[in-house]
Amino acid sequence: MIGSVRHGLFLVLLACLAGHGTEAESRVLLRDGPIEAHVLNGPWCSDVVHVEVRALAQPALADDASSLLRLAASLSEILPEECPDARSIRLLGVFGGVPVWSATASVPDGHVVVGPPPRPEDRVPVDERTRVQATQVALDALGYDVGEVDGLMGPRTREAILAFERSHGLAATGEPSADVFIALMRASRSDPSDLAGAEGAAHGLGTTAGSPLSAPADGFAAEFPLLQHSDIIAGPLEGLPIWNGRIIVAGSADIPDLPPLSAVTQMGDLATLLALRHSPNLIEDDVLAFAFLQLLDEPTQEEIVASAGVDPEGVVGIPRYWRDLDEFDRRALLQRIRSVAVPNLFRRTPALPIPVLVICSATFSSYDFDQERFPIQTERGRFCNSIQLGIGDDGKADLGNLRRLTVSAPLAVERLPDGAPVPLTQAEDYRQRNLGGADPRISDARAFAVAARLVGLREVPARAPRRAFEFVVDLQRVLLFRPDDLSAPFQRLSLTAPPSLTTIPSVPDGPVPLQTETVNLLLLARNVVPYGDDAFADWAASRAADEATGRAAPWARFFHEDVARRLSRRDRQVDPELLANFTEWTRARALALPVTIALTAQSATLDWLTRDSGPGTVAVFSPIDRPTSRRLADQLGVPENRLIVPKGFVYSDPQHFAGLGRANVVLVLPRSRDDYTVPIDTTVDLGWEFLDVSAELLLQHVRIDRPPDGQPTVVIDVVPVSARVVVQGQDAVEIGSVGFAG
Repeated sequence: MIGSVRHGLFLVLLACLAGHGTEAESRVLLRDGPIEAHVLNGPWCSDVVHVEVRALAQPALADDASSLLRLAASLSEILPEECPDARSIRLLGVFGGVPVWSATASVPDGHVVVGPPPRPEDRVPVDERTRVQATQVALDALGYDVGEVDGLMGPRTREAILAFERSHGLAATGEPSADVFIALMRASRSDPSDLAGAEGAAHGLGTTAGSPLSAPADGFAAEFPLLQHSDIIAGPLEGLPIWNGRIIVAGSADIPDLPPLSAVTQMGDLATLLALRHSPNLIEDDVLAFAFLQLLDEPTQEEIVASAGVDPEGVVGIPRYWRDLDEFDRRALLQRIRSVAVPNLFRRTPALPIPVLVICSATFSSYDFDQERFPIQTERGRFCNSIQLGIGDDGKADLGNLRRLTVSAPLAVERLPDGAPVPLTQAEDYRQRNLGGADPRISDARAFAVAARLVGLREVPARAPRRAFEFVVDLQRVLLFRPDDLSAPFQRLSLTAPPSLTTIPSVPDGPVPLQTETVNLLLLARNVVPYGDDAFADWAASRAADEATGRAAPWARFFHEDVARRLSRRDRQVDPELLANFTEWTRARALALPVTIALTAQSATLDWLTRDSGPGTVAVFSPIDRPTSRRLADQLGVPENRLIVPKGFVYSDPQHFAGLGRANVVLVLPRSRDDYTVPIDTTVDLGWEFLDVSAELLLQHVRIDRPPDGQPTVVIDVVPVSARVVVQGQDAVEIGSVGFAG
């Protein structure tokens, strides 16, 4: 039991007052003479437990103080009983309300590693209300909407914490935990609006006093005198320009020479190295193996080539050198590349995530008085839609310019803001200071910088022998800079919320026609076909193709136009959050399907439409060709004259349906199609005008028929409600209509 803990220490399971500048409520976990161990008031158990160690005398917090070592050992022993998830303890020693000592201790062995001297802001408020209020202040400074800063946890504060956690790679809890507070303090130290945070520190990316923007390259700094030298960055990112711990990279619509082409090329090389780490089998491709060798520095290349018994002068610095090697030299060199070069390449490969600042350019339009903002003019289809990893038009990294291994970094352009909100009372001054004064055109470009992280890499489809990869890019926020002052942004913009059920209506804005999308929704609404993530991803691609080609109606557009074009190629993966939102929206659309749908049954001249029904009446439904109708009648057990293949669906060319694959669509009428005709006005002079015959159909049963030797068939029982005949054209003159009795 806890009472038997070594050295007479005991666990105090009570709440008491403790100081955080002033007295604050907390939970005392242990006492040992002059020191106490406090944990947060509120949820405190996690894999890393934050413990504040308070001392009555500062010597008790010396690195080798025996009481501290006893405390760490005892905490490691008792924590598994109180907090089974605990794996380590973060200890912060406080004397007189000021943090003076830090350490970590492992669980359960209690091994203590003393850390660097802490800063005042490293102290996590143990009192819950104080901690919530400090969290709200920090979130508000970063641009998150917390509502009123009152120290109380409400839904807006919880949503703000969740948004911060998601954008900074933390576990999504929505709680004002110590981890969240520490991450917020790092963000505030780095930049009031931006967090490069631990990721930048992990890569050795620092900032220079006096300017957050820095670049080690002499030529780059000389060209942009505002850029100061940073400490030399160690490792594979050495030599790249940085801003507040973020690598400066070029966007697809970039500010010229920012960053320089050498930095773009270096990032491209690092991208291909990350692809190799992601898929080591790339080295099995002989051409790629030869090309990867050229990413090493020349002395290392010479050493590897010479060790293979090949003359380095015929290899190092020579593009596509392998073409001039005989088969024996190629074989020997490939063996050395795969055994020796690959470990060298991995040592030169950075770890993910990598914080970046994507520099794009944007111009502004005249002030919008209704929306109180300056609209941002973007180049359609290209504006800041990717990171430049190569100097080609497509901006992709291309190993050895061989078009055999490419890496891209697409950005979710739909998340980028399209305007800078400025209150009317400040708009004129804002324009004078930031947008070129009184010039009404506002044509000069401003730096539109996207703070983001490269958090992952995935392979995308490509035609063999090519291999293609793309980065998973986590967008965080947008910073605006004047072109003559790149040291600090003049405005920080939040990202646009992704499309979702709350922002895109799920109810159709007109009659719902019978088309592939409608059949998909009907199958979903009636639970005829099981739909999983893969099916919805397939559906998203189909929907994107419809929207990209202007066939979105009667539903609202869900995807941003750039996203629709990208997804419609069917070779792009859908962002998980976007897919989840699309899934929710699509399920809501299925529930919103009306009980009747519209079918354009026929389109032809009057002579053709009256060929069987005679003058004065038009047949609503056209017959199916005889072989097909016989086969369907036998397959479905339905008389031929009750079967319809809807216009737009060809029985010999099945359509693709999400979750089902290729399938035919057949409608079944309650009685013979010959019973459904429309009387028309024969006094109208139609000549050779085309007519549209449309019907309103009541949806009934839906099922899938799966013949043993053919494609599945979606069978929909319908009841015609009404029909009409109109003359094609803008006026759509109606020359006949009828309602059908049930």
